[in-house]
Amino acid sequence: MICAILGAAAANLVVTLGAREGCYIGGGIVPRLGEYFARSPFRARFEHKGRFSTYVAAVPTYVILAETPALRGLATLFTDGR
Repeated sequence: MICAILGAAAANLVVTLGAREGCYIGGGIVPRLGEYFARSPFRARFEHKGRFSTYVAAVPTYVILAETPALRGLATLFTDGR
């Protein structure tokens, strides 16, 4: 049930923010769910948005598996030659 609720909430954010390139799911729980999350109702609820269904169906979703993604992103600011 939590995956379905997360799917609906994520789709709401995608529509609200006008995201097109992807929806990234992070945190401590979802990456630990692994294959269960892949089989969960997340994506079905993500795409069940009435008149926005076509829009959100075209937006890919990703699970962030990196241990410290924020620090990795920050590190690129200091290593890209600026």
